Amino acid sequence: MWTKEALETFMKDFGFKPSMTKPEIKELPSLLSPDEKLHGLLEGMLKRVHNNDINGNGLVIATNKRIIFFRKSIIGTVTKEEIPISKVSSASFRKGLMFASVAVITASNEAVVEQCDKTLANRFSQVVQKLISDLGTPFGQTAAPQPVNGATNGAPDLSLQLEKLFELKQKGILTEDEFSAQKAKLLGL
Repeated sequence: MWTKEALETFMKDFGFKPSMTKPEIKELPSLLSPDEKLHGLLEGMLKRVHNNDINGNGLVIATNKRIIFFRKSIIGTVTKEEIPISKVSSASFRKGLMFASVAVITASNEAVVEQCDKTLANRFSQVVQKLISDLGTPFGQTAAPQPVNGATNGAPDLSLQLEKLFELKQKGILTEDEFSAQKAKLLGL
């Protein structure tokens, strides 16, 4: 079972210092199951959850089983989306001048958190990518090293292609419909 002390230890080790999400942090013990391992925390402005635009500070939690987007508003409204790690195809990181953003992409969804700490956003994105790559690896073993150039057998890495598509959408080069069509094509849907 997750205790307040265990969570504080994890946050200290991860370098996470909540400033906007203290109510969400208080709820963490009830959100996490006892057999879940916490891998990352990130706070920022939740921009897209449940395929809907949202504008509110929230918490993103990465565990060995799922990614949780969680927000508790001042008036008590709770927004919570869980994405099983097995459904996540990519996590994209984008650094700006002052802040960063992270997008967690699945075949049918894209959840985005913006105005994040740059260092933590990068670390969180790497954690999610590692969780994806370790999926299906037998317990106790590590995943095979990935090629440095991001290619496998001459084919571009799917996550890199999805990240490039996301960047094109963020820059306004692709519309939402064009992005969705290209993403579906890449994922073979």
